[in-house]
Amino acid sequence: LAAANTVALLTSAGVATLISRAAADHRLDALSVILSVLVLLGSLFLVGQVVEFLHSGMQVDDAAYGGAFLALIGFHAVHVVAGITLLAMNLARLRLGDFDGPRHDALTVGAWFWYFVVVVWLVLFCILYLV
Repeated sequence: LAAANTVALLTSAGVATLISRAAADHRLDALSVILSVLVLLGSLFLVGQVVEFLHSGMQVDDAAYGGAFLALIGFHAVHVVAGITLLAMNLARLRLGDFDGPRHDALTVGAWFWYFVVVVWLVLFCILYLV
C-alpha cells in the first residue's frame, strides 16, 4: 500500500507541474481539471495512509518504532491536509473567477507547497520503508 500511495503522490506532483503553464495560458478549464485531480490524488493518498496504519497492527504506545512511525506519518498527514485545503481553496477561487487576469500567485504557491509535501513523503518513504 505504501508503494501505491507513493505512486499516487508522485503522479500528483507531475500533474501539479501543469498548473503554471495552464495559468500562464489562461486555460481555466484545464486548471479546474488539474486542481480537481490534485485534490482527488491527495485525498486518496491520505485515505491510503489511514488504512495502512490501521492494518499495520501498530499502536501509538508501541515500542519506539510504532510511536515514531505514527508521529512522522501523522505530521506529514497534517501537511497533506493543508495542501489539499490550499488546492481546494484555489479550485473554489478559480470557479469564482479570481484567476481571470494575470495574477495567479496563489496557484503557484499551492503547487510549490504540494511539491514540498511530495518531497517530504519521498524522504519519509525511504526512511520508514526502505531503510
